[in-house]
Amino acid sequence: MSTSNTTWIDLTDIVGWQGHFTGIQRVVYNVALRYAAQPDVKFFVMRSSLGKVTFEAFPFEEIRRVAANAAPVVGSERAKARSLLRRIAGRVPLVRTVGRRVRRQILTEASVRAVEGPFAAGDTVIVLGGNWNNADYLPAIQVLRNRTGFRFYHVVHDLVPVFCPGYVPPEVVGRFTDYLAQTCQVADGLIAVSESTKRDCLRFIKEHGLKTVPVGVMRLGDESAQAVDRKPVSPNADLMPGNYILCVSTVEIRKNHTLLYYVARLARERKVELPPIVLAGKMGWQTGDIQFILNNDQTAKEQFVIAQAVTDAELEWLYRNCSFTIYPSFYEGWGLPIAESLVYGKPCLASNTSSMPEVGGDLVDYFSPYDAGECLDQIVKYLDKATLEHKAETIKRSYRPRSWDDAFQDVRAFVSQS
Repeated sequence: MSTSNTTWIDLTDIVGWQGHFTGIQRVVYNVALRYAAQPDVKFFVMRSSLGKVTFEAFPFEEIRRVAANAAPVVGSERAKARSLLRRIAGRVPLVRTVGRRVRRQILTEASVRAVEGPFAAGDTVIVLGGNWNNADYLPAIQVLRNRTGFRFYHVVHDLVPVFCPGYVPPEVVGRFTDYLAQTCQVADGLIAVSESTKRDCLRFIKEHGLKTVPVGVMRLGDESAQAVDRKPVSPNADLMPGNYILCVSTVEIRKNHTLLYYVARLARERKVELPPIVLAGKMGWQTGDIQFILNNDQTAKEQFVIAQAVTDAELEWLYRNCSFTIYPSFYEGWGLPIAESLVYGKPCLASNTSSMPEVGGDLVDYFSPYDAGECLDQIVKYLDKATLEHKAETIKRSYRPRSWDDAFQDVRAFVSQS
């Protein structure tokens, strides 16, 4: 058996990604970028076809080019990237939830027909994103881990499908729960993106009767696109700088854009004049009701400005020129838009649940995501110019941006110590 001391970083999540990185993809890229500067680090992706699973080395430079808006992957390289993303889901059974317990299952070579990979004894394999849509992934990892003895670590971004199943499509709940349960059984450690997510991980392990596994915390970086040499560009010529509220997030049920609609209706009832509310983010799953409202309700048409698929330059313009931001999500693993707002020196109103108070501390004002009246009261407070300016000055004086170098060091330290 060969031995080495290589750290392998999974890029399966972001190979072939279209457009700029958001959410989990941004985390994967920024931490992987720091790993790319270290010695004895390599990158890989997974390929699954007809019962054969292969983990293959993949050049990080291809990912760097996409992130920098350089020449896209073309020709044979594009074909290779696409082939690496082929997934055959559902053929390999994982653990199945039974009530609040999970049957323990030890996977063997028989779980898949063939598994190949470059990992050796002494190596460390780290998944920064998540491959829960791929039923082959963890069984194959366990086969290779049993064969070679490498260490395996996995970042956990949130447990939405487990503890908030009403916010995702029904088929996601079982797949994600199975994947996380199997991860807990295979991994040498989990890395949560917040203390809130760490608590959720420990709760999940306890409630499902799984083995104890160390759980560390990586506080995410919030360095913004300001550092990139580009000129901010407005996504909408009608927007007036300093005269709109900004909400940055994918439009989906969990993000709670419906609350903002109720706030707009309540403001009209109370004769409160609100500035435009810009919704910056693509349409996600479970959005039928809110899309209908935004497209057909007169109040919504007059109150909201929809900015889908904004570029990094447009997003920077929106942050720089808004009055303040708002983030009404029901549940988050972290909440990057809150931190990004503070980086730009912009006051933020956010929900008081899950990880969100952890992000902003006392520099952010909070409201219940279930209470339109409380949310409107906080907005009205920020409509006062003196109050808004004082809050912005406090943020600029007090907030210390978190670098992605620091987030990388969190991961590295946990892996080396566990």
